[in-house]
Amino acid sequence: MSSWKHSLFRLVDRSHQRFNDAVKDRWPWMSVWLYHRPRSRFLHYRFERALLAGREFQVADRPSILFFTTHKAASMFVDRVLKRLGQAHGMLHADLEGWFSTGPPKLWRLFKDPAAMKRLFRPRGIYYGALRSHRPIADLENYRVVLMLRDPRDMLTSYYFSEAFSHSPINQRVLERRRKAAAQDINAFVLEHAPLHKAVYETYFQEFDGRPEVLFTTYERMLADRRAWLNEIVEHVGLTEHPGLVEDLLQEAAQVKGTGSAHQHVRVARSGDHRDKLSPDTIARLNDLFGQELLERFRS
Repeated sequence: MSSWKHSLFRLVDRSHQRFNDAVKDRWPWMSVWLYHRPRSRFLHYRFERALLAGREFQVADRPSILFFTTHKAASMFVDRVLKRLGQAHGMLHADLEGWFSTGPPKLWRLFKDPAAMKRLFRPRGIYYGALRSHRPIADLENYRVVLMLRDPRDMLTSYYFSEAFSHSPINQRVLERRRKAAAQDINAFVLEHAPLHKAVYETYFQEFDGRPEVLFTTYERMLADRRAWLNEIVEHVGLTEHPGLVEDLLQEAAQVKGTGSAHQHVRVARSGDHRDKLSPDTIARLNDLFGQELLERFRS
């Protein structure tokens, strides 16, 4: 793209973003239909569409990386870290869930289509993330996998504030979930969603425990020692050739602070928040539902 065309595009795009910032809270349906849907269809996810079409690419000769996680487990931050490290090492980035979330609901069915999965997931040179539940990927041993989770009690607490107040309404389904969550008490919300997320956690552990290609790490480990946490990830995925970038990312991680606001994506950056937000009865029911063995995995 020529310089003047690029400048014009950036000007229009910034104006589009300012429009979205002005309307997303008061008229979220306008944000869905006039911002997120057009950007998804005409601006983003060209690479992901090309993968589905079976197009071949020249990629770095290194194992592809899969980042599995859940909502509210620093997933957006870790995704940015792995994306930047991967790009510095010549890898391409595929954000399949981002594409599916802003497109028609039928796209999610591709995760259950073996032929489509074979075209989408390729074992060399691509970083896939973030993936927020288990996906049946063939020949997993040929990939490098990072699984990062958070104490489910804290995750569910943070998930309530995200759904009710801070999550951008990227589609009609998210908008409807926001309206429902905002009308609920936090304890009712958490108990309603806990069984589904328990199944997500249990599936991860059933599918990934004991596999050498999978590194399991936690939100709590990140908070306890960011340097050791990040170095462990970097070594596991083999993105070790740019130590200066790793240092830059560590500095960025140190600056991530919770604002305390329910309307901000990073509301708190600490463990144990559920003890301040949930009733003792709800906590007891969550402890019973998830069980001591699972919860012990998140002790920092």
